[in-house]
Amino acid sequence: MSIHQVWRDLEWLIHSPDLLSADAGVPLAKWPDAVLKAIEQWLIQERDAPCVIDHAFSSPYRRLGLYAEALLGEALKHAPVQLLAQHAAVHLVNPHKGSQSARQTVGELDYVWRDELSQRIWHWELAVKLYLYLPATVTFSGGLDQFAGLQRRDTLARKTTRLRDHQLVLSSLPTVSAMLGAPVNEAAAYLKGWLFYPLSGPYWDDYALPDCATRRMLNPQHLKGWWLTETAFRERLNQSQPRHGAAAWRWRVVPRLQWLAPQQAIAADTLDNSALLALLLAWRTARAAQTDPRPGLLIAAMAPSDTEARHHERRGNSSAVADQWGPLTSGAEPIYNEIHRGFVVADDWPEGSMKAPDPEN
Repeated sequence: MSIHQVWRDLEWLIHSPDLLSADAGVPLAKWPDAVLKAIEQWLIQERDAPCVIDHAFSSPYRRLGLYAEALLGEALKHAPVQLLAQHAAVHLVNPHKGSQSARQTVGELDYVWRDELSQRIWHWELAVKLYLYLPATVTFSGGLDQFAGLQRRDTLARKTTRLRDHQLVLSSLPTVSAMLGAPVNEAAAYLKGWLFYPLSGPYWDDYALPDCATRRMLNPQHLKGWWLTETAFRERLNQSQPRHGAAAWRWRVVPRLQWLAPQQAIAADTLDNSALLALLLAWRTARAAQTDPRPGLLIAAMAPSDTEARHHERRGNSSAVADQWGPLTSGAEPIYNEIHRGFVVADDWPEGSMKAPDPEN
């Protein structure tokens, strides 16, 4: 992965909006002003003269969550904080069991850190999630449970419940205070990501949104995208040839480890409509042969950076415009910016997703 992409992912992780609002009932992490300012200064240094970020930074990671954890860990290491614990296992001892089974692991603390200015100790749990909204016509319990991962085994409701009732309470255990030498003052969820909605009209931001009660639990500024079945996407692509001036949109199938920040790419790393349709056909064929278990592909629409990207939608979606997370430079070669993104899923999704093995996340 390029240094530019790693830097943009790190900057996205620091500045992107939360998925949830306070109404969701989960305490949400917020950077202290002095800590955030120091991290932003370090980010500028890394952009101009990289020392920590390099081409190999993402190499050890196959799962998006582990990659994101490494990024946030680096930010904390370069902030005016004392990192007390990172991915630290929490153990309890059961005196009623034999010596071999007395020590039980009950969880792990993502990050515990002390703010050098206030001396407060924070416990943060990181989650980076991409969920697809399934309307009420699908059998679900409603609310945040209607936001599901591609495999449908994970939902935003389940993740929220686990954060609130299990992960964040670990730091209140006496064994953790003893391990740290001091009690944790506050625990909070660092919850970032994207939510994808089915489309209900001709525009790429004609999202079919949930009811008002569910929307109140979501951050109004959360990052949004669309989802379509492969057949519906093909029909939409064949019906229109979107353009910015004289330049047609191009497309990019986003690799899993690049699902965080909006994309920027040179033309050679993008596809025209015909190439994208051919790739989708190959994916469908591989799924039928059970050689590609992916139930969906993340696809970004790309437009040249010298065009007005914000007019691609009826209302605009500036939160998804790539250039707010740093420019890509490539000499005289034109740069394409992401203007919207979405999942193209198999035609039998979500029912068929339960038959497929879990992919690496």
